[in-house]
Amino acid sequence: DLLIDCGIGGRPNPLIFWLFGVFGPDEGFHKLVPQVVRAARNREPLDLTDGMQRRDYLFVGDAALAILAIATLPDDSFPAGEGFNLCSGDGVSVRDFATRIAGCFGGSWLLRFGARASRPDGPGAVVGDKTKLSAFCARVGLDALSGVTPIESVFGCAQGEA
Repeated sequence: DLLIDCGIGGRPNPLIFWLFGVFGPDEGFHKLVPQVVRAARNREPLDLTDGMQRRDYLFVGDAALAILAIATLPDDSFPAGEGFNLCSGDGVSVRDFATRIAGCFGGSWLLRFGARASRPDGPGAVVGDKTKLSAFCARVGLDALSGVTPIESVFGCAQGEA
């Protein structure tokens, strides 16, 4: 509704955003972040794979701000029909990501890496390339995704605490 209210509802060519590893509030409990948070808060062990897979994680608030910034550009700058990867562009191991989150709740010791087998068909790395998004934002003077929110800010713990 916000985008329609901003006057872009009638644009003929949609934007396409490919989202990489978006996490945040109200995520399904089957996802990694809610499982790690629940285990750490409840002081329950969590069986995980070895965690060596690399993923590109992006806080949902950062993704939303980037979409809003691009979708509300004036017509002469609007990238009608374009597609962009919404990603941090940084590959982080699942192990490091989960450990930092659990550390915000003092529960990194509860993560049992290697207790579950990795999926044999699972990709070793899923990392986005934000070159096109960065170039577009620089060209039109946008700051979208210039500062990706640190995990510690999302969960309210001090950097280094995690």
